[in-house]
Amino acid sequence: MNEAPIGPQDLGAEPILGVAIDEPDSWSPSVPKEVVKSLKDKQVKRQEHIYEFIMTEKHHCQTLLVMQKVFADSLQRHFSQPSLDRMFPRLQELTELHTW
Repeated sequence: MNEAPIGPQDLGAEPILGVAIDEPDSWSPSVPKEVVKSLKDKQVKRQEHIYEFIMTEKHHCQTLLVMQKVFADSLQRHFSQPSLDRMFPRLQELTELHTW
């Protein structure tokens, strides 16, 4: 209980995933205004949807990594592996699938 809180940088994800990077909730603030103005409304909307999809996957990866690092790894000292596998079915496989 005296341990420091875990942060995104402690999750052990590949840096390319950008899990530890705090990013804006939408696409347009991170793009120069000239670029946004040069696009049609439909193109802007499309870019926003793509960005939202990417951010959803990123947050999903963060959730899986938190489950792995905070819950499953911490509970390992109190429960057997078969019990953990029942509590977190296929967590390791899902984490690897989404983060590698």
